[in-house]
Amino acid sequence: DAKGTVALSDGTLRLEGVNAQLAGGALALRASLDGTAASPLLAVQATLTGAELTGPLLDEPFDLTAGTLDATVTLASHGFSPDGLLAGMTGALGLTVRGGALSGIDLPALSAALSAAGAASEPAVRQALDGGSMGFDALEVKAVLAQGVVHLEQARLSAPSGGIDISGDVALPDSRLDLRLKLRPALPPDGATVAPPDIGLRITGTPAQPQRAPMLADVIRWRAERGQQHGK
Repeated sequence: DAKGTVALSDGTLRLEGVNAQLAGGALALRASLDGTAASPLLAVQATLTGAELTGPLLDEPFDLTAGTLDATVTLASHGFSPDGLLAGMTGALGLTVRGGALSGIDLPALSAALSAAGAASEPAVRQALDGGSMGFDALEVKAVLAQGVVHLEQARLSAPSGGIDISGDVALPDSRLDLRLKLRPALPPDGATVAPPDIGLRITGTPAQPQRAPMLADVIRWRAERGQQHGK
């Protein structure tokens, strides 16, 4: 159900006033392709409001699998091919997801593993960082693009089981990841005064084959301090 205007003049192709329905939400789009520049210039502005995600977005190990999405995109790039356009892309991205679900990590299981007594919970901590899925209340992302690299300026997920802060970069031409997650699990009160640990997880590789490197030094310190308070 898309409507809009397509115009070609002075060597520039324009899409103006494009409005469409996408996944139950409203999409507004304008774009242009200027063929008079030294290399073709593509410019895109788009806004998506109230789209309903009912399955995996990218079908990758880390993925959004449910939620209501709002997004804004402003992009520009010079190039003669899709690869060239990706490599030179600049712009900004904004994304908000409400009432969503995420695959690839299990924050509730991580909270349960930290709440368990004894060193036997460490394998459960690693397992929670190595897969699974979780629901969340909100995910907010702000990013900028420069020369084909998406840099996360602000990315935060909030859930009843805790929160996740995400930083790092995604290189679009070869889909290379360099992300750092800081997980802040919510733990039930147990009488100890030691604050729950922040758990680091670095993700490299590609979306299809992510490589995970947990950083558990704070977990080891936290368990030792909590054990001392409980006289263990």
